Amino acid sequence: MHVDPTIIPAQSARPTSLAGRAASAIGFRAHRLASAAVAARVDIAIIMSITLLAAILRIWHLGTAPLGLHGDEAWTGLDARRVLREGWIGPYLMSAVGQPIGPLYFTALLFKFMPQTTFTLRLSMALFGIVTIPLAYAAFATMFNRTVAAFASLLLAVMMWHLHLSRTGFMVISWPFVEMAVLLALWHAMRLRSLALFLLAGALTGLGVYSYNAFYLFIPIPFIAMVWTYAARRSRPWRWRTLLFVAGYAAAGLAISIPMLLYIKDNPSDYRYHQKLVSITNSEEWKDADGPGEHADVVWKRAKEWTDALINGDRIDYGDGLATNGHPPLGRLIFALSLVGAAAALWNWRRAEHAVVLASLVLLPWGSLLTAGDGLFRRTFGLTPFIALLAARPLAWSWDCLLRLPARRRYLALLVLIVPAYLGV
Repeated sequence: MHVDPTIIPAQSARPTSLAGRAASAIGFRAHRLASAAVAARVDIAIIMSITLLAAILRIWHLGTAPLGLHGDEAWTGLDARRVLREGWIGPYLMSAVGQPIGPLYFTALLFKFMPQTTFTLRLSMALFGIVTIPLAYAAFATMFNRTVAAFASLLLAVMMWHLHLSRTGFMVISWPFVEMAVLLALWHAMRLRSLALFLLAGALTGLGVYSYNAFYLFIPIPFIAMVWTYAARRSRPWRWRTLLFVAGYAAAGLAISIPMLLYIKDNPSDYRYHQKLVSITNSEEWKDADGPGEHADVVWKRAKEWTDALINGDRIDYGDGLATNGHPPLGRLIFALSLVGAAAALWNWRRAEHAVVLASLVLLPWGSLLTAGDGLFRRTFGLTPFIALLAARPLAWSWDCLLRLPARRRYLALLVLIVPAYLGV
C-alpha cells in the first residue's frame, strides 16, 4: 500500500501539539499562582504594616498613659487574680456593677506568666485591640475589596475612639474583635457554602456574649446577612441548604452561650442589675416626662448628646475618659466621610455586605440611646469598625481614581488627600 509522505509529518506533529497545549496550561496555572502569591504578599505587607502601627500606638508607655487605674480597670486586675486562685469563676460577675468576664480569663493567663502590673493588665486588653486590626482587614477584604479594607483598618488603627479604649483595661475592647471574627468566618462560610464555617461563625457569635453587655445588639446583624443570602438563592435546593446553614449557625451560638444562659436563669436579678441601673427609664428626665411624646424627646436629646460628643468632643465622658474639648472620639472629617459611605451603602442596600453595615448603624447606637449617664462610647463601641469601613469607602474610590491619573497629577492629588486626612484624624 502506498503511503503519502505528507501524512507522516502531520501524524508526528500531533503529540507536539498536545505537549504544547499542556505546557500552555501549566504556564497559565503557574502565572495564576504567581499572581496569587504576589497578591498574598501585598496583603501580608499591608496587614503587617498597619498592625505594627496599631501595636506601637497601643503599647507605647501603656503602663503610664492614661495615668493611674480606672475603677473598672482595677476590677479587671482583681478578678484576674481571683481566677488564678480559684480557676473558673463563672461567665458573669457583679464587679463594676455587673459585666461578662470572658476576656478576664486571658488577663489571668498573662498574670500567670508576666508581672501583675498595670502594664500587663492593660496589655491583655490592648492585644484584643491590636488583633482587631488585621481581622478587620481580612473581613472587609472578603466583604468588599483590598483597597477598602486597607483604608478601613488604617482608620480604625488611628481612630481616637478605638485607640483610647485599647489602652485601658476595659473588657469592652473584645467586642469589635469578636464582631470582625464573626463576619470573617460568616462571609467565607457563605462563599464556600461550608457548614463547618457556619458552625464556626455561630460559635464565635456565642463567645461574643462573654465580651460585653451590649454585644446582644450585634447578634441580629449576621442573621441579616444570611437572610439576604437566602433571598438571593433562586434554586429551591440551595434555599433549603441555606436554611440548614442558618440552623447550624444558631445551634452553635446557643451551645456556646449555655453557661451565660444558665447564669441568667439562676441569677436574673444580678444579671439585670446593671441594665436597670443605667437604663434611661431610671433617669430623672424620663420620670419627669409625660407620655410617649416627651419620652421620645428624652431619647432624641440623648442621641444628640452622643453625636455631638462623638463629633465635636464637647461632652466629657468621665466613665470612658473620652470627648474632652478638642479631642473628639471620631472627629468631623471621619464623620463626614462615613456619611458619604453610608449613602453608598444605601444605594447598594440589596447586597448583603451593605445591608450588614446599614444594620449596624441602626442597631448599635441604641446601647447609648437607651441608657443614661457616662459610658456613652463603650456602650456603642461595636460601631467603630463599621464607621471606619464607611469612611474608607470614599477614600478607596478616590484612591482608585488617583491611580488612573498621570504621575504629576497623581502626586498633587495624593497631597490634597493626605493633608486634610492628617489634620482630621
